[in-house]
Amino acid sequence: MSKNKNINGIDLRKYKDLDNLSVKKMNFGLWLSENRKYITKIIIIFLIVLSIFFFVYSFYNYLIYFRSIKAEKEHMANFGSNIVAQRDAVNDLIVSAPRVFKNNGNYDLVVNVKNPNDKFFAVFQYCFMVNEVEVACDNAHVLPSEEKYILSLGREIEAESPAAILAIRDISWKRINAHDIPDWNYFYNERVNFGLKDMKFTPVGVNMAVGRNNLSSLDFSITNLTDYGYYSVPFNIALYNGSDLVGVNIFVVNNFLAGETREVSLTWLSNIQRVTRVEVRPNLNILDDSLYLKYQGFQ
Repeated sequence: MSKNKNINGIDLRKYKDLDNLSVKKMNFGLWLSENRKYITKIIIIFLIVLSIFFFVYSFYNYLIYFRSIKAEKEHMANFGSNIVAQRDAVNDLIVSAPRVFKNNGNYDLVVNVKNPNDKFFAVFQYCFMVNEVEVACDNAHVLPSEEKYILSLGREIEAESPAAILAIRDISWKRINAHDIPDWNYFYNERVNFGLKDMKFTPVGVNMAVGRNNLSSLDFSITNLTDYGYYSVPFNIALYNGSDLVGVNIFVVNNFLAGETREVSLTWLSNIQRVTRVEVRPNLNILDDSLYLKYQGFQ
């Protein structure tokens, strides 16, 4: 019997499917039906493997993401810390070598101090030291960008030719509050403005020649050009012969009213023969409200 005929003698080659269903399609459907369980298992296994792959891939990427976020936060924190550190960083005071002048058996000590910071002022303790011995100690301040003298007059020192050093202790830096003082230079110039006139230095020889005394003298007038009055304004005086510092002194003007002019006369017991330049620097802490005469309308 032909392989294309079944036991009933039907010729499958003559089978015609009106719905376009061929014998091959029927065999394939039969095969799918017989192997459905295995195919389902294969699909399930494939999907499980695929899910595991995507889970591992996602977990890896999340891990990389969170590590990069952490690194970025650390970087930004370090960057912010660097900005704060730079913003709050201060440079050390610039201190000259102290000078010592003999004055009628005692000694005058002076040192020049400069604050290179334009947003910070310094408050500190200091001591003039001679041969590791404290000769004079006190407190001082230096305002932003200020250059000033620190003086100690009439000190008894046993050494014949004393050499001094300045020891600075317990220095405290304070930032100027930008909300209270947005423009420090304007604030400073409005409060530290003193005019000098008729500056005259007379050496000891001239005074003796005219029968006055055996002292060197300095005379001038000083005017408070600010709109503020002060209970007390200390001024440090430095005398120069060319570039050489030859003498120092201090004078204080009490109850110095706005617009007021005072006459000043100072003397030196030391034999200062020639002065070509005089510097007058106020030693005034304008950040201290207690220094202002209240009726002058400060703030």
